[in-house]
Amino acid sequence: MELTYDDIIHALIRDFEDYVPDGISHSRPVVAQENGKIVDCFFLYTYNPNKSEFSAPSARLTLEPREKKLVRYYSSDEMPFGEIDTTQMFKVVSEYTKEQRLNAYKQYPNCYMDVRRFAFQKQLSQEQLSILSHYYKTFTILVPTNQKIFYVNLSPSFFEWMAKMLGPGHEYGNAVRID
Repeated sequence: MELTYDDIIHALIRDFEDYVPDGISHSRPVVAQENGKIVDCFFLYTYNPNKSEFSAPSARLTLEPREKKLVRYYSSDEMPFGEIDTTQMFKVVSEYTKEQRLNAYKQYPNCYMDVRRFAFQKQLSQEQLSILSHYYKTFTILVPTNQKIFYVNLSPSFFEWMAKMLGPGHEYGNAVRID
């Protein structure tokens, strides 16, 4: 049976619930590669919907949902996301409308799973490049501007691969540079 986005999220919430305490939010998954296998990375953080604020990540998890295996777990103390106070709250910053973000929210699961199927391949077909470009556009709209660095930090190799695949001159190629 083919793995679905819901399977990945359910694995995080059900199979690894001891790592995701009540009241803690989790990021969208980011694709990574561990020992030649595709895995999914998440970060955990606090979100206050009343104030539209979020904290820096408190932890990161990497899991292999098909095998229900926790590949890695680090608190932000063990593997920081940078020189950021994890108790500080940040106002959500987005240049997109609520309608655009809602549309991206609905599209993201399918986009993610489409890209997950061919992530890290050395060459992509035109169709796969189109899918990858659509994924990044959806990601860009969905994820708050000031939270993107945390996603890149989860799987730098994925974002480097994506920038390389989309190539110079492509509207998203420069947006994901790590340097």
